[in-house]
Amino acid sequence: MKTHFCIAALAISTFTATGFAAIQRQVESAKFPNPAGKYDATQCVAKLAEGVAKEISVSAPDNKNSFYAVKLNLPEFVRGVAINCDKNWPSLTNRALPWTFSAGFKGLETPRGAVLLVLELPDGKTMVLLPITTPKQFAYFDIQGKTCFLASATFGTEKATGVSCLAACDNDPYRALSLVFEKAFTLPVFAGRFQARRTKVYPEMFNHLGWCSWEQYRLNITSNSLVKAAKEIKASGLPVRFFLVDDGHQVNRKKNRKLASFDPDPKTFPKGWGPLLDERDPKTLKWMGLWHAFHGNWEGLDLKNDFSPEVKQALSTFGTEKTKEKEKAKGKGKEKKKGKGKKKELGKTLLPGETDAASATFYNAFLGAVEKQGFDFVKIDVQTVTIGLYAGSKNPVASSIRNQKSLNAACVTNGLALLNCMSSGPQNTFYTGSSAVSRCSIDYKLNNKKMAADHIWQSFFAATWQAQSVWLDHDMFHSNDPICGQLMAISKALSAGPVYLSDPPKEFRPKLIMPLCDREGKLLRPLAPGTPMRDSIFLNPIKEAKAYRVIAPLSNGVASICCYNLCLKKDTALNATISAADYAEASALIQPYPGPWKQPAGGLVYFDWHTQKGAPLTKDYTFTLGQIKDRLVHVLPVRSGWAVVGRVDKYLSPAAVETITATDTQLTFALCEAGPVVIYSATGAPKSQGLAWTAIGGGFYRAEVPVGKKTTLIVTR
Repeated sequence: MKTHFCIAALAISTFTATGFAAIQRQVESAKFPNPAGKYDATQCVAKLAEGVAKEISVSAPDNKNSFYAVKLNLPEFVRGVAINCDKNWPSLTNRALPWTFSAGFKGLETPRGAVLLVLELPDGKTMVLLPITTPKQFAYFDIQGKTCFLASATFGTEKATGVSCLAACDNDPYRALSLVFEKAFTLPVFAGRFQARRTKVYPEMFNHLGWCSWEQYRLNITSNSLVKAAKEIKASGLPVRFFLVDDGHQVNRKKNRKLASFDPDPKTFPKGWGPLLDERDPKTLKWMGLWHAFHGNWEGLDLKNDFSPEVKQALSTFGTEKTKEKEKAKGKGKEKKKGKGKKKELGKTLLPGETDAASATFYNAFLGAVEKQGFDFVKIDVQTVTIGLYAGSKNPVASSIRNQKSLNAACVTNGLALLNCMSSGPQNTFYTGSSAVSRCSIDYKLNNKKMAADHIWQSFFAATWQAQSVWLDHDMFHSNDPICGQLMAISKALSAGPVYLSDPPKEFRPKLIMPLCDREGKLLRPLAPGTPMRDSIFLNPIKEAKAYRVIAPLSNGVASICCYNLCLKKDTALNATISAADYAEASALIQPYPGPWKQPAGGLVYFDWHTQKGAPLTKDYTFTLGQIKDRLVHVLPVRSGWAVVGRVDKYLSPAAVETITATDTQLTFALCEAGPVVIYSATGAPKSQGLAWTAIGGGFYRAEVPVGKKTTLIVTR
């Protein structure tokens, strides 16, 4: 059975697909030698010292091909997972997916083009291998049978000059991942363009709840429809604070998905962006964002455009490949040439030229127009697709990376926050610069269990590698989804990234939305993105009947664990377990990696958000999950016999708690916003002046604090 599913919304253009096909033909014809005497793979890979990341690099300046590779002699491994695309490689689009396999790469469905390998060794250690895509060469693993090659390619006419990757091995999988990426951040080849997530400024609008036009309108947006949506959002009373205009606003003179103007289509936006931007309000819809494709539109830039002379001079024509068609003579079954052969253009388009200056000129004008129009941020989509558009040129990889750098710089210059999208290829992930947020999965789709299961698996696994450098966008969702609404809401909460709806505003479901945020729309976020727990890193939860478990750290030393039943076998129910030992893994993506969290001296308690019950975590907590169901459990440290669950009307209840001080007789804690609260008291019922505490079992007590402003509660016993 297929592990990953296709999305109809991912409409790769004919021209782009043609470019990918040309590149894939190059890959098929590439020869991968193992240069004797230049590289001892056994020592470099199979015998790694713990606690350090090793760089494996082979220079091949005399190579005469656009591809180069060396054979890796990997150690024995029990199982593994590779990050790769399911189709249209090397684009990866939003489909850099986890593909699991067993010893000898058995069961690996997509052996060509992996951009990360994670292996579990027989002694329980984890090995991580990361190919290094330089400004001129795309790096990847090509697995042929049981043999793994480390390869590089320009995908053009320029020659590849070597290969490089980083590798690390450790008893702790999260340390192994951290070692590799922390080493990558220091490599001179990136010159500061690849940065740790901790060094970046998270855009303020993404701290708040948002809305996106895509799922409701798709390409059929108009000025009137967007203004109507904005008014309905404000009238809903829900604290949606940013509004993202997605695809569909561009001028399409021949309906060819090529950008002809930086302004919206005058037929559907006769007054430009003015009517929509007039709906902006600092107390309601504070921020406005605009979608654009990385290279203008899906198929690039129109030959007939409204750009300035300066921008036109910065563009070059690509995709001029032509073929001769043959016709069959009617009734004769024979082929005959029509004249000298009919020439057919496969995809002539404009793109930024192959120089730094040309690229910078285009992106400064492109993003400058967005800023002048009055938008606060941009979502830049289909970034990895650019390689296919430049197919046949000198170096499509270099062009794509050059444009990524120019995009980042132009956003900074114009004061625009950047949401990267379909940017999972290494030509983008390694060159995000200071931009702090990227999409990490295939599209969300309404009312579809299979898509929801795959989406959750992909989104959380992406955190193991993408979240080393950016915060992750798990994509939009519908609160009115009758099957997966709450399931998706909780996964968005644990993502620590942007959360934005795409329902028709009149169909918002406040009961599923408000647990994400406070009354002002500010999200309750983890300290680091949610990521798979150790027992789920190598799990294919779609095929295997085992609970998929993810974990995220919250303030005040709380670990939030969500267990999922994503198995698509008919009517499969699963048992899931949470133990005190799981607490150690909450630090997985805290930067710099501090190592496993230590067990608190006062012990741990758990609180099941779904059942609103808890108990001391002195023995395993086990429960049953129905198919495509989840269970969110907070694991809390006990201080002087106290623990604070927090606002239990919020998914991430403990994230609403700002400070805690505790003695044997008194507990003091601050809530960022008052509301119904639960605490744990090991020795006796709690008391507060003017507040009643009701026992709910297991040593937990609840108080119905009225929803209101920030408050501090003092509790005694």
